[in-house]
Amino acid sequence: MIRQFAILTIFALLSANAACAGGMVQYLRQVDGKNRATQGDMVMVIGMFLGQKDSNYSQTTEFLKERGVIDDKYPIAPTQELKRGVAAYHFARALGWKGGWLARVVGFDRRIAYKEMVSKGYMRPYGAHSPMTGSDLLGVMRILTSNRRRGQL
Repeated sequence: MIRQFAILTIFALLSANAACAGGMVQYLRQVDGKNRATQGDMVMVIGMFLGQKDSNYSQTTEFLKERGVIDDKYPIAPTQELKRGVAAYHFARALGWKGGWLARVVGFDRRIAYKEMVSKGYMRPYGAHSPMTGSDLLGVMRILTSNRRRGQL
């Protein structure tokens, strides 16, 4: 019941931004049920977060590359298990974060992005190399979408 409410909440928040249509609710339910999310799931979820309308994986990947979310530093393998650090890095890029002074000295990477996401309460502190479930991935999207709607991002 709680998961269903979370999925409908995400759908309602995204629909208000005209980002979801058609089969997105079914896709979100499928992702929510996964014990291990994939990097491909992350690509589609971040695409939805940024307003990409119904599209396939290739279109969403191009959309994210054009916006600088996906870069050559961490290439995406769509079927590979999603780690928290990878998700944090790409969500941070989607939000336009550059990192603080440490990131400017050593470079913005997955570890720094993960620590930033945890410190802001967007992710749970399980470690940058720990895998994400589908519900964890959607939880991050729900928090970020809700905060953006309230003007807190």
